[in-house]
Amino acid sequence: ERVGDELDELIKNLEVLDISAHSEAAPAQVLPQDFEQRTAYFGSASAGYVQVISFSRLVATAQQADVLIVLYFRAGHYVVPGAREIAVYPREGLNEELKMEIQNAL
Repeated sequence: ERVGDELDELIKNLEVLDISAHSEAAPAQVLPQDFEQRTAYFGSASAGYVQVISFSRLVATAQQADVLIVLYFRAGHYVVPGAREIAVYPREGLNEELKMEIQNAL
């Protein structure tokens, strides 16, 4: 109870953050305009709960292949093979080697 009371007091005394002073103009669009038309989708290599995602490995893989990789899940989610849970843009950049690299990062 004491710890809870201390936490409540700390929260009450926090300074209000003025986000307008720190925010920059948001980009007009996060994904490319033709993302849906030029994207290949696939699923994980096996069914199960995602325990770890190596984002540094995914970023390096995407940079090397000159593609955009989008995951429609996060650690803790249940994935199945064949589902449309991983996207690669543009689809022309996707090959079996890249697919395996992405799946191995999970």
